[in-house]
Order: sequence, then structure tokens, then C-alpha cells
Amino acid sequence: MTLNKPNIFNYADYRVFLNDNYHFLKQQDNKFSHRLIAYKTGSSSAGWFSDVVGGRINLTGTYLLKLSRLFKLTAREKSYFEVLVGYDQAGSLDEKNAFMEKMMSFKELNASIVNKDQFAFYSTWYIPAIRELLFCHDFKDDYKALAKELSPPISPHRAKKAIEILKSLGFVKADRSGHLKPCDPIIKKDPHFKSLHWANFMRANMELGIEALDRFKKENRDISAVTVCLSEEGKNRASEEIAELRKKLLAISEQDQKRNNVFQCNIQLFPLTDLD
Repeated sequence: MTLNKPNIFNYADYRVFLNDNYHFLKQQDNKFSHRLIAYKTGSSSAGWFSDVVGGRINLTGTYLLKLSRLFKLTAREKSYFEVLVGYDQAGSLDEKNAFMEKMMSFKELNASIVNKDQFAFYSTWYIPAIRELLFCHDFKDDYKALAKELSPPISPHRAKKAIEILKSLGFVKADRSGHLKPCDPIIKKDPHFKSLHWANFMRANMELGIEALDRFKKENRDISAVTVCLSEEGKNRASEEIAELRKKLLAISEQDQKRNNVFQCNIQLFPLTDLD
């Protein structure tokens, strides 16, 4: 099968791009090899490139420049390549978000690679909340009233932007009376969903949970915690129980014919000691 030259702006993972580019060049010249790459970049072993592609080692600045020259990237392609490397190797969520913003600034970027609306949907707590609110709130175009329904309330401008994003993603549509309603009872997580988006979503909801301790009376919230000692097997069983609880909560919501409020349930299980 004849391979086409990879377009770096169709990639969100620099390691996949490198691997595809290697196979393309190998097709053009059978002498192109991992050993040749090691020689051209000055790396210590023929297995270096394979380790980079396989995620076993990261790409440092010097080798980044040498690979850019070897793969004959233009100045613009090299800039995007640097952003991809930075995004992959960023050490914190804030750093990853910064590189994601840079990634989205390239007008050459394939729109399907990084969905800006999806990025926005999962980076705030109130857009998913508004989608849920539309199950029990009749809305047409009164953004001021919609914004006040949330707790804490948001601005009408944010409410309007949230509706625009929900429409663009196909998550809501007008019913026969003209009111916007969610298209499906439950949004299922895309198996190809970007982990960054999910991390932003979880952070936003955790921060909201902290605020809820002060904003709501005890009888209007249910916030608790338990600290337990578990083996790896016990942790896996606990995770399975949490997953089952999430499914039950979704089923309760779907079957509830009298639902009239939106709630956020955060369930967290994470280590407080170094894992052996």
C-alpha cells in the first residue's frame, strides 16, 4: 500500500507523527532506517528512535531540532512539532492547557483533531450543568433567566455561549414547542476522548465541590469522606463499586419523572501514600 506524506497538522500526538513519517520515508528509500536516524541525530543507539516512538523516553530540545531537519519540516511545521512535544511532555494540567491553547492557534490544524467546542464543554462546570438543566427547564432565548437558575449563578453571556456550544456539539435541539432539550438522556464518554479535557472537567467540579461546603447548608448537601487501607486487589474492587454506583445514579436520573434540580456528584478515590 502506497503511503501519503504525513501532514503534521493532522496529528495531536508527536510520537504517532514520527512513526508515520518514518514509514513514509522508508517506503521512499529502503535504506532509511532506525540506525540511519541514530547516525543523523547523534543518538547513542539504533534503538533510540524506537524508544521515543514507543513513549519509553522523551524528546529533548537538541534531538527535536535534529529530527525536524531530518524530516525536512518547514519553519511552521517545526513550530507546531515543538508544541506537540511540549504538550505530550508537560508536567502539570496548567502546562498542558497552555500547550493546547497554542496548538489550537495554528490555523492549519485539522479541526477534527482538537475540537474547540469539546475543549470548552469539559473545561467548565456550568456547560454540562446547563445541558442537564434543560431536562426540566423550558428554554427558548431568555439567557438571563437561564443564568440565574444555576448555583452559583453565571452571566447571561456565559449562558448564551454555553447554549451555542451545546448546539454545535449536537447535544441539544429544539422540540416541537421550540424549547431546547437534550438529544440523549446520557452523554457517553468517547473512547478517543482527550484525557486533558476530562482532567479539566474533573478539576472544575472538584473546585465547585469545595465551594459547596460553604454555600449550602448541611441538609442540602451530602459531602463525606472515608480513608481506608487497601491492597491492589482491594483498590480494584473499590473502583468497580464506584463504577457501579455511577451507573445507578445515571439510571435513577433517567427514570426520575419528577426531576426538577441539577446535582453534581463527585466520587474520588486516590492514594495518600506512595504506591509500591
